[in-house]
Amino acid sequence: MATSKSRWNTREYQRFASVQYQDGQLITRFADGTCASVQADRLLRPGIREADWGAMTFDLYEIVVPTADGPFEIPWDVIRARTDTEFDAYLTAFAEAESRRIGARLRTLRERQSLSLEGLATLADLAPDRLARIETGAEDTSLATIETVLAAMGSSLREFAAMGSAASHRVRTKANPDTPAPRPSRSANSSDECPVLPESVR
Repeated sequence: MATSKSRWNTREYQRFASVQYQDGQLITRFADGTCASVQADRLLRPGIREADWGAMTFDLYEIVVPTADGPFEIPWDVIRARTDTEFDAYLTAFAEAESRRIGARLRTLRERQSLSLEGLATLADLAPDRLARIETGAEDTSLATIETVLAAMGSSLREFAAMGSAASHRVRTKANPDTPAPRPSRSANSSDECPVLPESVR
């Protein structure tokens, strides 16, 4: 049985069982029996227009909402992060650790090429203090910035990945997922009661 620290690595924690839109709230039921209620419009990126929540569909791990700008996807971890403070803390800690690992590998590569921090910052057109924050993991670095720093050292993401994992900072773990169920034409309503986890205050 999964412990509270690893429950998010189980299929039951990740899988949607039903999804419902009601009075501006997106109410999701997961396979582990918990439910979560999130203000629907807060799940959309700024600028997304005319979301048709009544026509949304879902599979085991993702909700898709038709909008005027095309289908908008909402994965399971977005809902969980907004309603489970322990999972949100786990994601934050993981992102910070990944930033430190990436920064350490960039520093190692710079030192292998006998480049000073100031010298590399000049080549990459970055402020030295920003590069220092990147190397220590104090700054959440975009993939584009990593590529810029690597290019300044004559390296590439492929070579960088050989030093370790140059994975994305956004985690979406699926515990041995099998073939997803077909998306129904609209979300199914469940008659079973389950504890509703409200959206965390942010």
